[in-house]
Amino acid sequence: MGGSSTSSESRQCPTASAPPTPTRPDSGAGDGAKRRGADAYPVADCGAGDGPRRRGSVASFPSYLDAPELPAKLRLICELLASAPSAAAVEPLLDGAAASIPSLSHSDVEHVLRLSYSHPGPALAFFRWSGARHLSHLHSPYSWNLLVDLLGKNLLFPPMWHALHSMHSLSLLSLATFASVFSSLASASASPPDAPLQAFLSLPSFGLARDSAALNSLLSALCRAGRAADARAALPRAAAAAAGARPDADSFAILLEGCEADADPRAARQVLDEMLAALGWDPACAAAFDSFLVTLLGAGPSPAAGLADALQAFDAMQRNGCFPGMKFFRAAIRSCVAARDPRAAPRCGMPCRRGPAAAPPPAQGRKLSEAAAVFTEMVRNEHCPSTGSCQSAVKTFLDAEDWETAEKVWRCMVENGLKPVEESGNMIVERLRGRGLLPEAWKFAEEVIDSGVKLYSSTLSRLRHSLTKVGKGSIHEYLLIKWKAH
Repeated sequence: MGGSSTSSESRQCPTASAPPTPTRPDSGAGDGAKRRGADAYPVADCGAGDGPRRRGSVASFPSYLDAPELPAKLRLICELLASAPSAAAVEPLLDGAAASIPSLSHSDVEHVLRLSYSHPGPALAFFRWSGARHLSHLHSPYSWNLLVDLLGKNLLFPPMWHALHSMHSLSLLSLATFASVFSSLASASASPPDAPLQAFLSLPSFGLARDSAALNSLLSALCRAGRAADARAALPRAAAAAAGARPDADSFAILLEGCEADADPRAARQVLDEMLAALGWDPACAAAFDSFLVTLLGAGPSPAAGLADALQAFDAMQRNGCFPGMKFFRAAIRSCVAARDPRAAPRCGMPCRRGPAAAPPPAQGRKLSEAAAVFTEMVRNEHCPSTGSCQSAVKTFLDAEDWETAEKVWRCMVENGLKPVEESGNMIVERLRGRGLLPEAWKFAEEVIDSGVKLYSSTLSRLRHSLTKVGKGSIHEYLLIKWKAH
């Protein structure tokens, strides 16, 4: 059960809707890069679309207006799609501009789709037109995934399902495609409440397995949409429908992060009991233990009461050879500050993810001691650690390959205006890239840019080299647009 492969990103369960993220290049399905079928379903189902109706908050989509370096022919296409009075008017407009659009590559089509989420009907018409005029109906898997995501984010579910059936006929479907579907259905207030679960149950008809990875994708989508209760209710139904959809450590981590987001200790205790019944005391469940304890910290009538409950549960975990991760350590230190009880801090400083019989190596022990010193300073001074302490903490956590904590310390530096935030941010990107964690590296690089912090051109150049080597040059182009805009 401990061999779960779901990433930490897929387990996050924020309560607020975030701007949509298209299915990325590494999510394309199939070995064949180009397939037929671009005109397998009609455009008439889609309106021009002024933007989607979303559960919670209004979505904000990327626009060609935010891409000053966009090539002229792609800017022209985006302008035509944005100004088209209807989807039916798109093809004549594009044909009329054919002299200015002599050719289109798969990358060009993907770029236009990424910038046309606010105009789903015209975007779909462009998808068909570009396939017929320039690509011999051979669209890339990424273009198909973008189309499905674009339609779903705009609540255009009939054409979205048409697209999925077309992808299935071309052997292009993957779980990554359905992750987008789950997310769109979960976020749509107008869709039936059980629509995401029904999509999960339909996976075999699309040639995909209803396994633990698919189950976790469903649970994650529901929790990200603020529907943790629906995720908990879906778990037994999904598991009963498919023998392969047994919950694993990541499943319970997702549910407990949903409980944490909802500040629901009663539900968290119920989920923990179910996890222990299914998996026992498994050290691989550190992320689940993290969220459970953090939920308890914030659930008491006072900071001191929440801290007492969490430490009692923490002691039980230790007795059973299990430990939470760094998230609990940081939250517990903050609770010590709020409760004005620095004497409790040493109880929160146990080595993480290690059994009682497994002593950490000396180097790791020193790193943990250094980290504990940083957060002890926070308790003593009752404020964010100093610039030097934060900079030291970032390096310490990077040396220990605790990427998440290093990023959290960096965010603390940004929020408190501590220097040198540029140096630390670029250091994190470089370390992630150097360890081959390219998805994490480019996502954090995007966060650095969005935070208004300078990403060094040398850092971006090395990231471009690494991304190009694995065929993900389009991600660098995306980052470069944002980098130049800032």
